[in-house]
Amino acid sequence: MIEPCFNELSTKHHLCNTREEVDSCVTTFVNLLKELEQFGVKRLRYEGYFSDITLQNGYTLCDYCNIPQNKNHREFLYSHMRRPYMNEEEEEPFYTYSDYKFVTKDKQRFDCIGLYVSYITKSFSIGFNMGLFKDDRHINCNLSLIRDNKEQTATVCCLTLPRHIDTDSFVELMSEQKDLPVPSCEIRPQDKKIRLPKHHGKDECEAHAKKLVKCKYVREILNSIDFAPSEKNYIHKVHDDNIIEIRLTKTKGGFGLCVSTTANNRIQNHWIAKYLKNNFEK
Repeated sequence: MIEPCFNELSTKHHLCNTREEVDSCVTTFVNLLKELEQFGVKRLRYEGYFSDITLQNGYTLCDYCNIPQNKNHREFLYSHMRRPYMNEEEEEPFYTYSDYKFVTKDKQRFDCIGLYVSYITKSFSIGFNMGLFKDDRHINCNLSLIRDNKEQTATVCCLTLPRHIDTDSFVELMSEQKDLPVPSCEIRPQDKKIRLPKHHGKDECEAHAKKLVKCKYVREILNSIDFAPSEKNYIHKVHDDNIIEIRLTKTKGGFGLCVSTTANNRIQNHWIAKYLKNNFEK
């Protein structure tokens, strides 16, 4: 599974004013990491140490962790820590670009090693919900990259709140991961329900439904969907829960099926949609 990089810029501008704000930021940070565990994300890469991460003037993440009452957060953070951003044998792509900057919405430019490494490793970043990255200010981060004296632009995702997991760019990134944990259905294929109304395309729908129920990520076939002969996309719609609508593009009538999957969240459902397209569209 891909490993995100800590976004050091999230603690470089506009620090917390009080210890209460620090407590809130760290708690949100920990909750975000806990939410990511369901997707197999177990480690966060840092370049330095917790003593290098300033949360309030004169007060670092290391200072926070050394307070006895913060023991649970300390143990969790250290258990998820991995250094450095890149292992020595993996560093060659780092030198692809001679310069890299994070460009804010108001066109400010900042050095950004964490965001940069996230981009070249096809991963994402995680930061504290403060400063330039507070709330929804910069989730999809714009990068300026220099190669052979020519500027290129790129985008990398940075999460600072648990709700950012539902951001479209992050859903797309995670649904591309081959090793994403996705639950399987324990119902035998022959016992899975196929619910189809009577219509002139039922036979073709039923034939494809019998193939789909053999998939371990399909629970049942809930219904057929409206006909659309001109539609050419096998995946008609991916709902945010565990429903996927499929179009039988090889049929003249443009018949389709409403499928119930094993997904527990939006990311898993988009992953399953890609799996069904790759394995059952033919």
